[in-house]
Amino acid sequence: MADISNTTITGAGTAALHSPGATRGQLVSAFVAYIDALEARVASLEAQTTNSAPLTAAEAAAYARVNVETIRRAIRTGLLPTTGAVGRSPRIAREALDAWIAQKSPRPEASPPRTRRARGRTSPDAIDAAWRELE
Repeated sequence: MADISNTTITGAGTAALHSPGATRGQLVSAFVAYIDALEARVASLEAQTTNSAPLTAAEAAAYARVNVETIRRAIRTGLLPTTGAVGRSPRIAREALDAWIAQKSPRPEASPPRTRRARGRTSPDAIDAAWRELE
């Protein structure tokens, strides 16, 4: 399998990429080796990302695309667990943050606007009708 470092390819079949008279089959095998190495590198980077150090509140807010105060409020109310603290700064595990993001419900739909009674002057006809009812 080829190794990817700074976008260079090494390994069997990669010489075809540098030779002007390379056949189509040689180029295809070199390309397949490159893709295999690229997939292995992506898997390695994803494994490093999931095992990363705990996040600060600001990093968690950027990751979750919310305001920092939303993260702090979730920590205070116990909705978002912390893995510890450095000084007074809490640290949040990425797994806990992912779970919190997943369980967060979407905002409720807005209720219909309240109707208000008409303010202002009452029409003279309404006043006359009210007096007639009293008589």
